[in-house]
Amino acid sequence: MDIIGKEVELEKSKVRAESYFGNCPFCRHMVVDKKKQLFHCFGCDVGGNVFNFVMKFYDLSFEDAVKKLAK
Repeated sequence: MDIIGKEVELEKSKVRAESYFGNCPFCRHMVVDKKKQLFHCFGCDVGGNVFNFVMKFYDLSFEDAVKKLAK
């Protein structure tokens, strides 16, 4: 949530306390579930955990995404 929130402006859901919504950087609308620590885009059907997001957002391999997150 913190990592994705640095790249995407997120708004707290009015329906689910653990969910946040924002504009997907890959296409349209996405949801971030703070409790499950997952994201999902309804438009391009991309989703996963923070590693998946960093890999897709920065076009990195898994190894490079881990290194980036470790910093």
